[in-house]
Amino acid sequence: MPAEASAEERGGASVLSAADRARFAEQGYVVVPNAVPAANLQAVVDLIWRFLGAAGEEPASWYRIAPREATAAPAPISLTA
Repeated sequence: MPAEASAEERGGASVLSAADRARFAEQGYVVVPNAVPAANLQAVVDLIWRFLGAAGEEPASWYRIAPREATAAPAPISLTA
């Protein structure tokens, strides 16, 4: 089977319509509603804010530079913390 086989050709259903694929080719992105459960999205958003040392509900925190030692490796991110 060729590498560029469609999802249908591989035996699965395509999530994207022909219009979605055309929009992606033209604009470089496509929106897939409900592709990821909301709880997973919120967990990632919370993780990003924590990593940045900022808070989504506090715009003043968005632009301050997080104190980091230039020579220190960043702390590992834990999904359970």
